[in-house]
Amino acid sequence: MRMDAKQELAQKQTLSQAQVQSLHVLSMTGDELEQFVQREVEDNPLLEQPDCTVAPVLQTGGCRVSLSRASGEEEPAYRDIPAPERTSLRDHLRGQLDERALTAAERRCLYYLIDSLDGQGFLDVSAQEAASVLQLDPLLATRCVERLRSLDPPGVGARDLGDCLSLQLRRAGKSNAAFETLLQGYLEDLAAGHFQKITQKTGISRLIQHRCLEAIRSLNPHPAAAFSEETVGYVVPDLICEYVDGEWLIQINDRWMGSVGISTMYERLLRADNSQAVREYYSERLARARFVISCIEKRRVTLLNICCVCGRTAKGVALAAPFAVFLSG
Repeated sequence: MRMDAKQELAQKQTLSQAQVQSLHVLSMTGDELEQFVQREVEDNPLLEQPDCTVAPVLQTGGCRVSLSRASGEEEPAYRDIPAPERTSLRDHLRGQLDERALTAAERRCLYYLIDSLDGQGFLDVSAQEAASVLQLDPLLATRCVERLRSLDPPGVGARDLGDCLSLQLRRAGKSNAAFETLLQGYLEDLAAGHFQKITQKTGISRLIQHRCLEAIRSLNPHPAAAFSEETVGYVVPDLICEYVDGEWLIQINDRWMGSVGISTMYERLLRADNSQAVREYYSERLARARFVISCIEKRRVTLLNICCVCGRTAKGVALAAPFAVFLSG
């Protein structure tokens, strides 16, 4: 066996741990940055967040960039933006009912059925159970179940997944006897690709089974997915952009976080102590504090560069209202 030594010259770029951490700070959302700074302030006595009301404005390329930060007493503008509200499934279904055409018993039954839907939009109770609980005529309860199953979104009020898909196919006019058989009794085998087994038991050809699968792919297995009962959430934009008097006014939205600096009081106390342990601790904490401040300022500079490029690109394009920009997350 022949062994030869070979030397090659190549360039390779590697990132230091500090660079990786700096990039991580750059990619943080506003909320993540706030949490990061709070953790660092709690862990490092040399870091502090004094209130600051300085509001410098930079003019460049047809856009003004405001780096202002609000004081502790002032309510910060554009702190957060309500996420779009979503109507609940319960309200959506009730809104489709013609109240004037319903009797009191029908209204009570339909409201009960709507409130009995699970998180996927499936109905957990039968018409007989609803009639028993509400002490109503079973035929009336059956009609109410069918009325519920006719509402939007298609598939709501189904007993299970197969019934949900079947309802949607019927609504779209794509249902047939073979599809009904597959969905009601062989949905798991169909999804697992057990075509030969299904053919042996039902006589339905593989071609029909594949057509059923193709039809299913366009359906929604969770009718309630587009609706939520959760409270309204809030999102924090990185930039607030507003077109004023022929130029863009762009604010970096970290005023709510306050400025971050090195505590002069702790710095003096640590400098006054001559012990080796304190000096080592001071040097380590000071280096970390400077690194955190540097990462935050690099993030602001990056946002500044991006928004100025956007300002020059959008120069002359006016908007009716301020808009928010999300650069991370």
